[in-house]
Amino acid sequence: MGKEKSSLETALGKLPGGAVLDVATGAGNFASAMEHCFANCYSVIAIDSSAGSLKLINERIESDKILPAAMDGSLLAFKDGTFNTVAISNSLHHLNNPDAILREMMRSLAPGGHFIIMEMFRDGDQTSSQQTHTMLHNWWAAVDSRNGVVHNPVFTQKELKERAENIGLTELEFHINEDLSGNPFDPELMSYLSKALDTYEKRAADMEDLMKQGRTVRRYLKKHGFTGARALIAVGTKSC
Repeated sequence: MGKEKSSLETALGKLPGGAVLDVATGAGNFASAMEHCFANCYSVIAIDSSAGSLKLINERIESDKILPAAMDGSLLAFKDGTFNTVAISNSLHHLNNPDAILREMMRSLAPGGHFIIMEMFRDGDQTSSQQTHTMLHNWWAAVDSRNGVVHNPVFTQKELKERAENIGLTELEFHINEDLSGNPFDPELMSYLSKALDTYEKRAADMEDLMKQGRTVRRYLKKHGFTGARALIAVGTKSC
């Protein structure tokens, strides 16, 4: 028997892809996933405002189809209807004005093209190790926010669906994506997360309430391990 398709492969595999825009791409993981999932992807413009993120793409991803570019998602330097597909993954909670970026993405999408949002959510039937992901993210968000960095708490599934519905897409579909195949106590992963906690504790050193919260998160991680939280995939079409 062949390997069972993931929810992401199921959601994206039936889409043509074409010319793709990936907004707030980070390290380019979703750009790479789209290249492999789409039926016919011939380019992915992967944009981010962080030079460090774009450097990671150049170092980690070997694909002539993925083209990183420095750009502000709220001021896209593309003509109306440039792309067949536009996407944003696990970035909405990092944005100061997500609706402005979603509008720009919609403007850049060709009529009949596909709009994709994938974002982790905090509620619903999550395992204990998935709840670790939410706890970590919300604590990091609290520390960043106190230090003047835009980082919002994880959304609920309902909030994400409402945001997708407000874009004005047709044929809107929702899928749930998760991967429970890994070891929640993988030593390499636990070491990485412990170092991340150390970094954020330094940033919160003078904030006793956040230090207390961080200690709670560390104990929870040690007891339950870590698995990526469930994510909502929204796929819709721009009217012709």
